[in-house]
Amino acid sequence: MINALYFLRVKFETWKPIAKLLHFEEGSLADVRAKRRSVSANLAFRLAKIIGIGIDDLLAGKWPEPGMCPRCGYKDMRDTRTQGRERGFSLAADYGHREAL
Repeated sequence: MINALYFLRVKFETWKPIAKLLHFEEGSLADVRAKRRSVSANLAFRLAKIIGIGIDDLLAGKWPEPGMCPRCGYKDMRDTRTQGRERGFSLAADYGHREAL
């Protein structure tokens, strides 16, 4: 769940548009990220809705898929390296593909 939030953070570049999409305050998202507040059911359902996946898949950690680029969604399953990133997803430049945004 937190991984999905960080994935969106890379995609949107700041937390502000994510907070707006989720109808949450930026401070509330900061508390969730810092583990000062647990993920609420409301946040989980809203996140699943904006991503377009089922709540079960979100809670099971099936999104984002390994190797998925947060900039364009490209997936290179031949190489799921994290390039030193702790979150397990890669940027478009890492795979040398064109960004689709």
